[in-house]
Amino acid sequence: MPSYIIGCEEGLHLRHAALLVTTARPFCSDIVIEHDDKAADAKSILAIMMLGVQAGEVLTVTARGPDAHGALRAIEELICSVFKGERVEMAGSGPLPPSREAMVFSAG
Repeated sequence: MPSYIIGCEEGLHLRHAALLVTTARPFCSDIVIEHDDKAADAKSILAIMMLGVQAGEVLTVTARGPDAHGALRAIEELICSVFKGERVEMAGSGPLPPSREAMVFSAG
């Protein structure tokens, strides 16, 4: 699971969330953004905004499905360029346990 430190001063605000959704929607894979103890469907702007990601904070991206690799690459490119993010290695990263999958926010 790739993790990123968000470098832009304003954090993950509405315009950035919209760009993230626009990047994620063409992929048929399930894409999840995690921050602290919350997770959001990357195709839902409201769910992403509910994460409240601020500058300097870490978010993690997971994708499951036939085009997951392409989805992760596209989102990484967006985060590293537009959000001024930096990829970081997180200890103990792995797939979400089934109990966490139920906690994913989705707003449509």
